Amino acid sequence: MYYVYMIMNKQNKKIYIGLTKNVNNADDRFKQHMRYLKGNYHHNHKMQRDFNLHKCSDIYTHRLLCKCSSIKLAENMERFFISFYNSKYCGFNLNDGGLSNRGYKQSDYAKKVASEVHSKLIGEKNPFFGRRHSEKTKMIISKKNKGRNKGIPKSDSHIKKMIENHARAKKVFVSGQIYSSCSQAQLHTGIDRKKISKLATDDSVTNIYFVK
Repeated sequence: MYYVYMIMNKQNKKIYIGLTKNVNNADDRFKQHMRYLKGNYHHNHKMQRDFNLHKCSDIYTHRLLCKCSSIKLAENMERFFISFYNSKYCGFNLNDGGLSNRGYKQSDYAKKVASEVHSKLIGEKNPFFGRRHSEKTKMIISKKNKGRNKGIPKSDSHIKKMIENHARAKKVFVSGQIYSSCSQAQLHTGIDRKKISKLATDDSVTNIYFVK
């Protein structure tokens, strides 16, 4: 069995939706979240930032939302709850959930379960009951729904690693320094990578060229 659970900040009502394989591990999973947050090394930067702001684990609570007979159904339900609570944009979730469920069509059974769960979370049973999104939050959601501001900004070190691992990247010499690619050279010099590539093939330019 697989279980979808919720973690909620009781003060600001922000929510995280996750799933675990064993119901007996639900409490342990919550404790693990809290341990990572206290240690300041939680993988979820939204939750870590929220915890660092309040410095108190007592304001967080958790509960099981549903149990599922398969991982596909569990991921479907995880996606449903993330969408229902809008916890990607107004909570702690970093993505839409169900990462291994891409391309999977929701079954009639999954739709039925989602509908039954939904009916139990209306009115005062909904943690978002009586609250409204601010105009700022509405604007953010609107932009997200239009496909803007996608994903999480990558750090310079992450970008550098991606560039270095790119199979087609060519090393380039720019003003006394060798870079693993034109993109990396752009990152450090501020010169557009397309311009660097063009100059590197120009024999009249001596301080920019591809390294064989």
